[in-house]
Amino acid sequence: MACHAMIQTHMVLLLHGWIGQWAVNEVSVLSPRVAFLDQQRTILTVGNSHLKQRIAALAQDKIFKDAHQEALRKEIERLRQVYQQQNTKLSGGLAADHAHVHGGPPPVRAEKELMS
Repeated sequence: MACHAMIQTHMVLLLHGWIGQWAVNEVSVLSPRVAFLDQQRTILTVGNSHLKQRIAALAQDKIFKDAHQEALRKEIERLRQVYQQQNTKLSGGLAADHAHVHGGPPPVRAEKELMS
């Protein structure tokens, strides 16, 4: 029985040795791969950070441009109103002047209009 126990112990030691050698081989094969993947992860993390910063800058730029566009839209509307008011004054004034030239009464103009 002692012989059987010795054989069993010897087999266990051989198995442990083989498993240990296999593990060392696996680590030596996988270690460079893990290091490469870790380096790639770091590169991607830095790239991701740069992209997030760029997206934030573009979002801020869009907010500014949208506000500028809205201000321009309001200015266009204001200028249209001014243009329409001036055309209304001119067409009213021309009609009154036209009537006066053709024998009608002289146009009555407001004091403010005469001063401008």
